[in-house]
Amino acid sequence: MKKSITVILFLNALFFSTLLKSQDVKSAFKKVNETLAKYNKISYNITYNYYQDSKAKKPYETLSGVYKKDGNRMYQRIDTREFMVTDKYRLILDNDTKHFVIENKPKLIKQEQFMVEMDSVLALCKTITSKKSGALDVYTLTFDTDELNYTYNQLDITIDPAKNFITKIVFHLIETDDNGEITNQPRLEIVVSGYNTSPVFPENFFSETNYVKIDTEGNVSLIKKYSTYTLLNNKVSIQ
Repeated sequence: MKKSITVILFLNALFFSTLLKSQDVKSAFKKVNETLAKYNKISYNITYNYYQDSKAKKPYETLSGVYKKDGNRMYQRIDTREFMVTDKYRLILDNDTKHFVIENKPKLIKQEQFMVEMDSVLALCKTITSKKSGALDVYTLTFDTDELNYTYNQLDITIDPAKNFITKIVFHLIETDDNGEITNQPRLEIVVSGYNTSPVFPENFFSETNYVKIDTEGNVSLIKKYSTYTLLNNKVSIQ
């Protein structure tokens, strides 16, 4: 389902830009950020479950993904899409459409993992509640959809306080009619598992040479494995 896939690709960015106003929540996410930041290497698995409405018990669609980080280098896969940041470049590979993009790595790369931005406080969150679920902490954040142009009005975020890792995020999505009335509330559940804080990666895992060749003038060509793919840009700056 194309809509759910599109939502999956962009919801992380929305979540990372949401700033929280509860001191308890800020403290919890500060610990999450500090824990993730202290590991030079980390990897984990991600499962995306899309439910067609608020009452659905079984997911309509499930996608799997992985995240791997080594210093400032990163690899992420979401179903058939791959994203990589190497020492010099940023790569995007769509194995479904067979499109490939490479560009020079921006000077500042925000870590694209389960960290929460907390530089300032937003008044966008209407209510924040928390509860225990066994040994886990669950935070529920609600938002006023009349004031926000968001695709969701509630987040449920589960944290393992013993390890300070996020284990699950549930987005309560909203679908509206032409009058802005909510007609359906699908759910997107993101489950994070298999945290490994000392992963061993192959020597050249985070290298653009696994995908392309770049000559001394910055001209890019795909290696034989990806010869049937379309290269959307064929020039980079040599660094």
